[in-house]
Amino acid sequence: MSTDPLDALRDPAGPVDPDPAFAAQLRGRLERLLLARQTGEDMSLLTPYIAVRDARAAMDWYADVFGAQRRGEPLVGPDHRVGHAEMTIGGAGLMIADEYPDLGLVSPRTSSPGGRSRCTSRCPMWTS
Repeated sequence: MSTDPLDALRDPAGPVDPDPAFAAQLRGRLERLLLARQTGEDMSLLTPYIAVRDARAAMDWYADVFGAQRRGEPLVGPDHRVGHAEMTIGGAGLMIADEYPDLGLVSPRTSSPGGRSRCTSRCPMWTS
């Protein structure tokens, strides 16, 4: 009989039932997000996506100065940079990320050649 602890990794992976509490929490969050998107309450029609040098400090500043509310938790990478965060200010959406110079995404303060700002827009679909 083998005592190699890595033997379990060599066995074929089978399906695993999710933790019921986690599944319920995730389902609730997805339902709220989908409902908000269907009713158009999630973001304004024009949603700026900005890159800043310190996304956490910027989010705190927007909250203090404009009363911005965070939407969920920021997505943070292994390098501890904020890759994506969402806030609302008076019903309008704002998306924020730390700078990623390697991708050409820099703040106006850094303004390196090839840096860019992005702005996404959401247009309602009209059917007759």
